[in-house]
Amino acid sequence: MLRLTLDHPPENRITPGMLRGIAGALDRLEADDGPDVLVLAGSGRSFSKGFDEQVIAAAARSRTQRASLVAWNDVYSRLAASRKLTIAAIHGACLGGGLELALACQLRFCSERARLGLPELALGLLPGLGGIHRLVRLVGRSKALELLVGGDLVSAAEALRIGLVNRVVPQDGLAPAVQAFVRSVLSVERRRVWEAIELTALAERRGDGECLTATLEAILGDRIRY
Repeated sequence: MLRLTLDHPPENRITPGMLRGIAGALDRLEADDGPDVLVLAGSGRSFSKGFDEQVIAAAARSRTQRASLVAWNDVYSRLAASRKLTIAAIHGACLGGGLELALACQLRFCSERARLGLPELALGLLPGLGGIHRLVRLVGRSKALELLVGGDLVSAAEALRIGLVNRVVPQDGLAPAVQAFVRSVLSVERRRVWEAIELTALAERRGDGECLTATLEAILGDRIRY
């Protein structure tokens, strides 16, 4: 298991340097002999309260805004497309670009006091790091639109109810819960875990027929190339 901690006190605002660190961790994760699970967590009292506002303002004033957005999205997209398991361990505030980072992970475990949201519209911005389409896939268009235009923060219990997170655990039990889940994953044949990740990703993009074919080919050993 590879554990990566967002550490930018006091709010763990995301910076390009932090994204380079995540990209480096993904390089390790994507290697055949690399770790099988990446856990992404935050230090201090929050997972992350979003992207660094000074970085966003500087990018908006420059001629390289598009290039910056493309480069930042590349890291988020690599995380979302990982063939290894990725888990966001969320506590405290998980907002804006921080929630978009958690949405790019395949699973989200959440402490009971966490608060989650995408408040960008109230600031005259749009979530620009994949948060809109990933949120829609998880909770449906209507609920996603409500969260986006309303700007409301949701509790951990509500996030679980609408499918935004996978599990909610007691405040002091987040790390142990994640570790226990990772141990159970690591007890499974790694090739089957990779196949499950690829086939569930395929299900989001393709119809039933193609998904069934891919599943049968995986069972029969005819596909799933690494």
